[in-house]
Amino acid sequence: MATYFPLQGFILILGIIAFGATYLIFKTFYKIFRLKTNALFYFIVIASALLFVIGSALETLHTEITRELYVASAIWAGTLFIAFWIVLLVLLASIFVSIQNKTFGFVLIGIIILLSIYAVYHSSDTQIHETSLTTKKFNESLKIVELSDLHLGAVRSTSFVRKIVDLTNSANPDIVVIAGDLFDGTGIYDENILSPFNDIKVPTYFILGNHDIYTGTEVVLKYINSTQIHVIRNNKVDYRNIQIIGIDDSSDPLQAPDRLENISFDKNKYSILLYHRPDGFEQVSNEGIDLMLSGHTHAGQIFPFGILENLLLYKHLSGEYSYNNSNLIVLEGVGTWGPPMRLGTDSEIMLIKINS
Repeated sequence: MATYFPLQGFILILGIIAFGATYLIFKTFYKIFRLKTNALFYFIVIASALLFVIGSALETLHTEITRELYVASAIWAGTLFIAFWIVLLVLLASIFVSIQNKTFGFVLIGIIILLSIYAVYHSSDTQIHETSLTTKKFNESLKIVELSDLHLGAVRSTSFVRKIVDLTNSANPDIVVIAGDLFDGTGIYDENILSPFNDIKVPTYFILGNHDIYTGTEVVLKYINSTQIHVIRNNKVDYRNIQIIGIDDSSDPLQAPDRLENISFDKNKYSILLYHRPDGFEQVSNEGIDLMLSGHTHAGQIFPFGILENLLLYKHLSGEYSYNNSNLIVLEGVGTWGPPMRLGTDSEIMLIKINS
């Protein structure tokens, strides 16, 4: 039986890393500006490291003020992450040159602020990216729009959904698929938050992602049931000459291939697997899946976190991959988790054109 690292232990490790990184950032700037590390220094470090945790806790009160505080604390957490990597580069440079220069310090702060502002803006600059695939399993063309990771909640709500639906319709797809994490797990939702999806006039299919499960499966399904979105849960539906298979999210990396064994589908027909995490691609390819569509990774969201994700968690981080006669597309995601920021990654909608 597979075992997983306890959530409490993971949170503890993240807390230790957050405190250590925050300490390093402020210690470096105190050194640059030749300031003494007194009691105020440690208060600032501890408060900065805990701000996002506090903001997340307050957000559960679901008021407008606590929502704004949550957003601000999330941006602060993202800014600290950007600052951390810049500080590491500075410390590396300090081996060769002195960094105790106030002008240099103000330049660094300016760079961090500008990168953070850009990252906030870029996170909402959603783009439609296109790719083309070929198959011999049907004799017509098919246009699919893939969405994933909208993360509706404290940061993004109905107006964001409207924008994404308008972009989706502009691509004129035959079908739309949502590869999980429609909801974020935070926030209180307007009962009509998903109503713009009713303006999509082609079949729309959805699978559960991990944050949908955090939100509560029953809650998510209640909102979806007020729309024309079709939910696929460990099952298959047919659309024209293709089969669309949807599997619920799981942290078990073998979840998709294991579930697939219990879903009957025709290997002579074109099959699309919707699974939130880009896990098990090679195995499902061996089972006869032609195209797997995933999200989840956000490509790291804020550079260079994607490098760590790629090294430690996901070899299929973002973009297109092929194995045998199968293809995998991992979307970088439409929305964001935590900091509403993107640096080195894109808020993307994928238009997939499949031709014979």
